[in-house]
Amino acid sequence: MPVLDILPEILDFNGQWPALRNSAYQIFRRDFFVDGIIDGNLRVFVNSRRDDQGVEEGFHHITTRENADGKRAPDVDRTRRMGWIRPIVEHAVADVPGLVCWRHLEGSGEVRRYYWAMEDDFLVICTERRKTCDRLFLASAFRVTKYPKRRELEKKYQRRLD
Repeated sequence: MPVLDILPEILDFNGQWPALRNSAYQIFRRDFFVDGIIDGNLRVFVNSRRDDQGVEEGFHHITTRENADGKRAPDVDRTRRMGWIRPIVEHAVADVPGLVCWRHLEGSGEVRRYYWAMEDDFLVICTERRKTCDRLFLASAFRVTKYPKRRELEKKYQRRLD
């Protein structure tokens, strides 16, 4: 059960990856293509190019994790939390205890927005469109389960733009 009351329950897994993936895909399609996800007045877009399985590459990226050999494998934890991305991003403008949001200038020169549901150990990252800053692109969404990653996020927060 999520700590933040803005978050829905995680999706059931029951050991059935195809069923979980299908449920997550329905949420993904609704949130990104039907309703849209908005941070303030900026819409969040995803990589909509289709992969060899016929799904958007953005969906594939946020439901898989890169393993040691550089290939992506299904990530049940990420996939079960597909329904968390929208409320986390859309509540960024509100003062929600436990939800920390900030902008950070990366070494590459791009500006990323971090949305961290700290108590629930879940992070959403969006990249601002470079020149016009008129839209956001989903870069990633995943569970923060290891101390080094938490420490890295804390350091980025300390160096935030806002």
